[in-house]
Amino acid sequence: MFKTWSFNKNHPETGDGEVFLTNVGDRDPEFRFFDEDDYLHIGWKTKRKGNVAYDINGKEVYGMKPVFVQRSELEKGGIDPDNLWPANVSYRRIIMFVAGVIVILAIIAFAILK
Repeated sequence: MFKTWSFNKNHPETGDGEVFLTNVGDRDPEFRFFDEDDYLHIGWKTKRKGNVAYDINGKEVYGMKPVFVQRSELEKGGIDPDNLWPANVSYRRIIMFVAGVIVILAIIAFAILK
């Protein structure tokens, strides 16, 4: 029914011993919404920026780059690299979470402005 996060588990640029972590902004001025500094804030020592970012359907995402991290570093940090993008995370769950956050922020803003 709802699409789940799956494509980036098998990102084509993933190197030996690496896992896809996230996509971050590129310095392309056409895509000012994304911030290249996001890469600088990723604290993993083995992080590596790739060339082509993809969405969950495998379509290229312009203005972004993929980030990869060594599996061993994640494991040392207590993170299971095989469950970074669990199959039970669906669009519906993400939308419901975001909607809940928006409602809470609206309530706070209303209380402040009142």
